[in-house]
Amino acid sequence: MTFLSLILTAWTKALVELFHKAFNLDADIDVHRDYDEIQELYVTHNTKKSLQVVYPELLPYFDYDKNKMAPIHIASSSQKKYYWTDPAIQATIRLMLWKLKRQRFH
Repeated sequence: MTFLSLILTAWTKALVELFHKAFNLDADIDVHRDYDEIQELYVTHNTKKSLQVVYPELLPYFDYDKNKMAPIHIASSSQKKYYWTDPAIQATIRLMLWKLKRQRFH
């Protein structure tokens, strides 16, 4: 467990206790367990440069079940690997994205 995750875990526990005392709530919060749900609620302010906006032609191949984030929340310049519906085209899409990004900066 990294130092940051230890801090987040301690902070989460403290937050749960604070909510419970202040509002008499039985909050059940777990950052790791609830990650997908938190990401669905997360709203980014920079959607103009998202994968969905910049490369809409790739959306039919995006695997919404395996990826934790929606394309609107993924930066088009992201270097992370994402899942695509057809494993055979994953390398092709990665190469295409790399070439498109390279053209933009040259």
